[in-house]
Parts: sequence; structure tokens; C-alpha cells
Amino acid sequence: MSERKPDSARIRKLLDAYADGELSPAAELEVERALVAHPELSAELERIRELKALLASAAPEPSAEKLEKLSASVAAALESPPAASRRSGRVPGDTPAFRKAFLAIAAVLLLLLLPLGYYSRHRKDAPSAKVEEVEVGEGSGVKVISPEGASYSVIRITTHERDAVSVREIETAEGYSCEVVEDPDSGDAVIRLIPPAEEDDRKE
Repeated sequence: MSERKPDSARIRKLLDAYADGELSPAAELEVERALVAHPELSAELERIRELKALLASAAPEPSAEKLEKLSASVAAALESPPAASRRSGRVPGDTPAFRKAFLAIAAVLLLLLLPLGYYSRHRKDAPSAKVEEVEVGEGSGVKVISPEGASYSVIRITTHERDAVSVREIETAEGYSCEVVEDPDSGDAVIRLIPPAEEDDRKE
């Protein structure tokens, strides 16, 4: 009775376990016989062993101490209050938390530095302006500082989400409100003033 030839397709599935020494003695013997009969299987086994050696020589995982320090650094950065004295108008980071905080402050400054009397009740667009500085007090008020040194106060800021785009609505003491939408490409704030009459039309 002739000996059954090894199934090369089945043996290929066993090569990885064979390289790790995880096969039973009977399965190991079957693989070794197939390797002798099929040189292509031997070449494939060699590639598997080379890959395993390469993975083993890769940089080890960071130690628990390093991971703990990294986690602490990230947590400290996220928990640091955005109201720490004065900040520049540049986005300090690319995280959603930083972007949302910056967008709200930038929107306030963009609105309040624009001469409100320039816009008629039928004006739809408003130009943008660069953020200079903002100063957030210990209370809930937000103080905006213009390039000329004048300061303005905001009486209300509301936040909501629309079509997955961050939107800020700001209302000033003059009665104007506006929409501020974040440009998904540049991250800049695009502002649109809403005169009181138009706001009333929206609510009707």
C-alpha cells in the first residue's frame, strides 16, 4: 500500500504553527515530510521564520513607567484651563477641544471688532479679521482686546452642532447676532452677521 502524499494546501496552513513549535509530534512529522517533498514549502517556511525574526527584533513596547508619564502629560494638556491670562489667536492644537475653544473666542473677536454700523439690515456676509488677544477672567465673562487696545464684553455665547460642523452664535449688546462656521480645510472662522430684523424673520 502506497503512502498518502501530503496535502500541500493543508501543510501551508500549519507552517506558522510549525515555526513556533506549536504542533503535535504527529503534525510535525507530517510537515517535515511535506517539506522534503515540496521545496516551495521549505522556501515559504523560511520566509515565515525571517518575518518572525524581524518582528522579534523590532523596538519593544514602551515601559509601564513611560506610558504612565505620557498619559499624565496628555491629561495635563487637556485639563489645562483655556482661561489662563492672554493667548495668541493661533490655534494651539489640532484637537477638537482646542479647536472648539479657539473658535468660540475667535468668533467673539471677529464680531466685536467689526464696525457694526457698517452692515445694513440686508447685508448677508461679513469679512473676517485676525484674532489679536483675548483675556478670560476668573468669572464667566469674556473680555476681547482689539489691536488698538480697546476692550469689549460679550453678554451671551451659545453653542450647538449643525451638519457635523462647529457653529457658534454670539449676541452683542447692540442686538446683532451672528453665525460662525469653521472652515473644514483651513480651520479658520467664517462669520456672518445677522441683523435684528433678519433674526426676527427667522423666528417667525
